[in-house]
Amino acid sequence: MGRTHRLETTFPRLAEPLGYVPKEDILYAVKAIVVTQRENGRRDDRKYSRMKYLISSWGIEKFRSVVEQYYGKKFEPFRVLPEWEFKSYLGWHEQVGSLDVWIKAMSLSLLL
Repeated sequence: MGRTHRLETTFPRLAEPLGYVPKEDILYAVKAIVVTQRENGRRDDRKYSRMKYLISSWGIEKFRSVVEQYYGKKFEPFRVLPEWEFKSYLGWHEQVGSLDVWIKAMSLSLLL
């Protein structure tokens, strides 16, 4: 989300939903997004060459329509993602099938 300090024309920007793509079409949708940025993004100044500036100047609707032209299909409406479940495997855990034995799970990166 970077910006150049002391340069007010650069700014951080959060993502906006573009739409839903079936998993078998993900590669084609990503190619369409990359081509849209390559063909229409700024190349003259590296500070402004990011996609966030293209979307900020065009708006998400125009960006979506141009991407859909390259993609060859309309994006499906955005679907709400399932609730994120974080499973932490670090820490003390009860060992299955044993008598009150506890094990300590450690990350391999800590052991190396």
